[in-house]
Amino acid sequence: MTQVWLRLSLGIYAVRPLFYALVMYRKISAFTQISLSLVVSGCSSNAREETTPLPSSTSSPAPATEDPELVRNARGNLTRSVGESFTFRTADSKVAATVRIDDIMANPKCNSEFSEKPKDGELVALTFTVTTETELAELGDVGFDGGWWKFITKKGITYNGDLDTIAAYSCLDDKDRITSVGPSEKAQGSVVLEVPDTEGVLIYGIGDGIEFDLSKELKSK
Repeated sequence: MTQVWLRLSLGIYAVRPLFYALVMYRKISAFTQISLSLVVSGCSSNAREETTPLPSSTSSPAPATEDPELVRNARGNLTRSVGESFTFRTADSKVAATVRIDDIMANPKCNSEFSEKPKDGELVALTFTVTTETELAELGDVGFDGGWWKFITKKGITYNGDLDTIAAYSCLDDKDRITSVGPSEKAQGSVVLEVPDTEGVLIYGIGDGIEFDLSKELKSK
């Protein structure tokens, strides 16, 4: 806030306060939607989720004959690498959306006029291609906002800081970001997150989710 008021008093970047307000509004709205989704799903098994459904899963542990792509790790998550995909399915197992991870990049080149340098860590950009079917209407749009992500350090400690920081959200132009995808669409774009380091694991989804091992993916480049 000190930085914003200082810029206002100097008359520099007069449009930035509006940008900050929009970012905070978006983050508060995302939190409200997530909370609503959890409450609704807990009340009725027939209620439609208003936000991103969790990726399709199987109970653990998996038999030896099961598809290895559906085997979950010790945290109950599926693991994916660049070039691999995961799906969202309806209650009757119809594919509603397919998500492919195209790239994971540390310290991406920011192209937004509002971009700022990260204060507490490093920026990481994950690029996805999403193809959805009409069945997605039963579940709700697939979203990639920062509220759907968490970071676990290489020591196994969950990071409590904010991944969806001003630096992360302001890095890319709107045309390059992926935020949400509705039924019968195909979209490609990136989500940028600010992580404390690049040696840990990023997890997408609340509860059972998808893990991306940053140390492994970035080392392979």
